[in-house]
Amino acid sequence: MYITFITRYADAIEVIKKYDYPGNAADEVAEVLGINRDEVGFIYDMFNPVLFSASRLQTIKTMLGDNL
Repeated sequence: MYITFITRYADAIEVIKKYDYPGNAADEVAEVLGINRDEVGFIYDMFNPVLFSASRLQTIKTMLGDNL
């Protein structure tokens, strides 16, 4: 599982960015990574997926405005 995370975490982040909450992306993350849904929790425990959620990214863009 750890190898999957370190080699494919960018793929997981790309999926998470489409959702307002990382939990909503769990099924798609599992499919993209070729793991089962229960293993997604292990992946999520290794980094903070909330940082990459659509709502968080929008908040950051709003706060930074043209300085992005």
